[in-house]
Amino acid sequence: MSPETSARTSGVVLGLLTTVGAAIAWAGLAAWRPTVTLHLAPVIVAASGVYALWSRPEPIAPGAVQLTALLGGGSTAATALLLNELGWLAGPTWVGRDALTEALWFTAGTTALLFVVSVVTRGGRGTSHPPR
Repeated sequence: MSPETSARTSGVVLGLLTTVGAAIAWAGLAAWRPTVTLHLAPVIVAASGVYALWSRPEPIAPGAVQLTALLGGGSTAATALLLNELGWLAGPTWVGRDALTEALWFTAGTTALLFVVSVVTRGGRGTSHPPR
């Protein structure tokens, strides 16, 4: 495996693990209070993996942020579907007809925004970013 592929894989794994951790926290809060809608939870979950990559002082491998954004969006959508199936998304909404629709809209919007920003900025920051 080339160093670039290895760096991309480690970055994506970090992002996916961060997303899964945030999704577990969302599920725990939703199970604890199913009638309280956590409106911004899908945004936080979908963005957490990309934020973890952007927070690292090491250079980001090309394509890692885009892949992390897409995997984070898919994981967030799957979490929303699971929570809805368990009956844990039962609260009021800001947009859409129910909490699932709202969660999916927020997930799609966050994923699209992160993907576009990462493409336009080539990963969100230059690959030669010096350590902080």
